Amino acid sequence: MTDQGRGPGGRAALLQRAVDHFAEHGIGDTSLRALAESIGTSHRMLLYHFGSREGLLAAVVEHVEVAARANLAEQRADAEPAGDPVARTVREYAQAVVAPRTGSRGVAST
Repeated sequence: MTDQGRGPGGRAALLQRAVDHFAEHGIGDTSLRALAESIGTSHRMLLYHFGSREGLLAAVVEHVEVAARANLAEQRADAEPAGDPVARTVREYAQAVVAPRTGSRGVAST
């Protein structure tokens, strides 16, 4: 694996290229072989890094979710009045109460 997954053929680079491809073309019933050809790799590299098509799709969804959550958090921080101690205290309290029950994703565990 190149540069611990961050090089041109590494996991992170392949994942980003897959995300970009799916954003432009949709997921549909795209095979690993077709995707690999489109993003300039082999289907064996996709299997090596993600295990299966389902594993790749799960990684794509997780990647997009993490990026969306970070974007929302940034927007919320920008919209919050600077130095509002009440808002900050309420937010920190809510995070402390909710996080142990839901895990770090903010979604209730089952």
